[in-house]
Amino acid sequence: MIVIPEGAKRPIRSDLLVRVVLRSDLTPIPLTVELEVRDVAETKPLREGAICKVGRDQHEFLLVRRGGHTDDGYDQSMRNTGTRAYIGLLASCAPIADPLQRAVIRYGATLGDVYRACGARVRIESDFTLPIFVCMKGLTPSFELAKSLVEAAGSIVVTDSGQIAFRRLPEMLAQAPVVEMREDSAEQISSNLLERQFVPSVFSTDRTGEFLQGRTDSARGIAYRPRASMDILNNMRSVPITRRRVMSGFAPHINAGHCITLAGTRYFVLTAAHAFETGGDGTDSVQASTLWLAQVAA
Repeated sequence: MIVIPEGAKRPIRSDLLVRVVLRSDLTPIPLTVELEVRDVAETKPLREGAICKVGRDQHEFLLVRRGGHTDDGYDQSMRNTGTRAYIGLLASCAPIADPLQRAVIRYGATLGDVYRACGARVRIESDFTLPIFVCMKGLTPSFELAKSLVEAAGSIVVTDSGQIAFRRLPEMLAQAPVVEMREDSAEQISSNLLERQFVPSVFSTDRTGEFLQGRTDSARGIAYRPRASMDILNNMRSVPITRRRVMSGFAPHINAGHCITLAGTRYFVLTAAHAFETGGDGTDSVQASTLWLAQVAA
């Protein structure tokens, strides 16, 4: 896995990378990275608040959290075997993880406009318009953006060109599959009982005080969403549900939002985690990918 610290011309040597997990997800911050590196001079530029480039596409990540530190001493070659761990967010979207110092209220703004109003430096490909977006001072924009995406039955993805894009959930299943997998390669992890409990039917009221009710075609919990249209009420039932988990060889070309065919059934990737780990002596390495596959709630 390629990891280039800010200002460096060369990647960090692979034997200094204990563990790297590049993760894509259908969330307002669609890419994150987890790093564990050996605590040596070459890795000192990796610190909280620094920028680094990771992966074949060299996406830029802001390191926002320092994790555990180990100090195991030295091996027989007098090499420091202590490690440092970090978590990084896609740098262009990282500002929306900070609580706002001022309220952001927009009517009829595009998703890209809302991102930029909340501090992100990103252009949204295949943008769409939000009827209203409200994030009060002290709240975290990423959570409020996630709610808006649910109401639009869509998600944020990183496209093959490296751009950020909005995609509606049905569009993900309609696209051409990037790979076809066998049934025995996947573990089933869905639960109809949990789905009925956590994906409610939603109701609201109109201007006259009359009730508006979303789909109620099965026994589910009930939730209230003030001043919502029927489109929003129905969209809030159209959420991704994880159905399968697949362990595969290293497949960095498969990311969240891609369509997968499994035994003739289409799924879209909800989360893709691509991991690189070195052996105990820092020479051997293991690379593998884990994919969580989803469908739209029935």
